[in-house]
Amino acid sequence: MIRRFSRKGPTFQMERDFWSKEFYCSCGFCMDQLVDTDLVLQLQMLRDELKQSIRIKSGYRCERHNEQLIAQGLKASKKSQHLQGKAADISVVGYSGPQLYEKAKKFFKAIGVGSGWIHVDTRPERLIWFYDGLTADDLV
Repeated sequence: MIRRFSRKGPTFQMERDFWSKEFYCSCGFCMDQLVDTDLVLQLQMLRDELKQSIRIKSGYRCERHNEQLIAQGLKASKKSQHLQGKAADISVVGYSGPQLYEKAKKFFKAIGVGSGWIHVDTRPERLIWFYDGLTADDLV
């Protein structure tokens, strides 16, 4: 279920270890925010497995912010799952992207692997792709 909330409203707990503000669009301008509650639940399950904090590098993205990323030449899709609140880019201290992928694939089917981070989203089909010049050969 997609949850809509406002940046102006109070911050609230979405799962035991995740708060709404962690998923805010980082543009700082848009007020409406979207987050898939299944995404947060799966992140909580991953966190419980890892027994350490997960940093949300990017959660929801408004269209304006997504277009800015594309204009900067960053690997952002015009159909990004971030636009629907169904994706997060995450990192965990002490884990490389490939190591984090090995843990996350138990909870997520769609995963993009970077050198020190991963993209996870709630798409139902099994997908894997790579950032930062990594390939399947870099997986643990």
